[in-house]
Amino acid sequence: MLKHNATFPARQVVQLLLFILLPLHVFAQTDYKASIDLNNVVDDQLQVSIQLPKIQEDTVEFRFPKIVPGTYSIYDFGRFVTGFRAYDSEGNLLAVQELTANRRLIKEASKLSRITYWVEDTYDTDRGNFVFEPAGTNIVEGDNFILNTFGFIGYLEGYQNLPYSLDLKHPSKLYGSSGLQKISKSDSIDTFSAPNYFDLADGPIMYCEPDTTTFNLGGTEIMVSVYSPNKVSKADVVSGYIRETLEAQAKYLDGQLPVDRYVFLIHHFDGLFSGSLSLGALEHSYSSLYSLPELNPILIAQTLKDFIAHEFFHIVTPLNIHSEEIASFDFIEPKMSKHLWLYEGVTEYAAGLAQVKYGQMDLDQYVEMLLGKIKNTGRYNDSLPFTELSEKCLDEHKAQYGNVYQKGALIGLCLLGKKRTNIKP
Repeated sequence: MLKHNATFPARQVVQLLLFILLPLHVFAQTDYKASIDLNNVVDDQLQVSIQLPKIQEDTVEFRFPKIVPGTYSIYDFGRFVTGFRAYDSEGNLLAVQELTANRRLIKEASKLSRITYWVEDTYDTDRGNFVFEPAGTNIVEGDNFILNTFGFIGYLEGYQNLPYSLDLKHPSKLYGSSGLQKISKSDSIDTFSAPNYFDLADGPIMYCEPDTTTFNLGGTEIMVSVYSPNKVSKADVVSGYIRETLEAQAKYLDGQLPVDRYVFLIHHFDGLFSGSLSLGALEHSYSSLYSLPELNPILIAQTLKDFIAHEFFHIVTPLNIHSEEIASFDFIEPKMSKHLWLYEGVTEYAAGLAQVKYGQMDLDQYVEMLLGKIKNTGRYNDSLPFTELSEKCLDEHKAQYGNVYQKGALIGLCLLGKKRTNIKP
């Protein structure tokens, strides 16, 4: 505590004056604060507002991903963005130049304070270049929102390692599930946080009427969240199949799952086929997102188990074991590694093996599955080296990508089968 008659050495006086006179930018915002109001849907679009960290450059690029980890297609998420505006702290517009679909150049950037823009969802777009649903976005007012965060939020080039917070206002009847850290401020406002852009992009969020269940397996908290438009599928039923699969995988991994929490986001579309909607899933570090037809879970139990076994095993690779290209992922100019045989092939092999080894699939089913993969390799160029396929899967060998789930799994069988199989008929 300072007293009114205290005396200071000259050096302390100088330090105090410097502290008082420090430029305001020293105390300026050093993170991203994004907000989206799910109550305000206009023409099937949502508006995004982001308070930005203070920068010193005269110009800066705000970027949306061209591609995201776990996918092997160019999606150009910036093409779903319209009405991009940049403002200074007094609300004045700053000049913006659209360089590409994914890059916006902001001028007088040292004055930059916030940006706003609108985002159209991918599920029912007419913009072409189909986006695989688990990597996409869905906006159904008052009912369901699939928020793959990379489809709504971008980053300032050079500032992607700063923290993010995301405020989501939502109808009180809807619940938001995600592997991201979440704070509920009320029954209609949630805040999600991430230490950087990569981790934010790694955390999809699903809002729907709450149908969730939670269980603990070997010290790992598992949450299952289900959206079923006609209430055909239920979280408590689906979680039974998930638990059986994870129990087998825990045994395969020497008794322990590699994370302390994990969220399964199950999005069912209406009917067996609904427009262009397709079956599939996409992995993340603490969650995975599934697109499945709305059928009685009993009818798709094995499909569900296969998907879950594959996506959850991605925690091992590429989420933990990966090359430099994955560790330093470039959302704009991606560099593919030579390791798809490991990321997808060995994962697919292990997903089937764990099920048959620990009683989730009988041996005849497993052998039939392997024979099917042998047969399916005939649809692809069987003489193409997998390392070359991996490096050029975005362009030259794009049509060959599906072989990673066929021949890729067989490569895993050849490399690891003798050591790990140990199956008793």
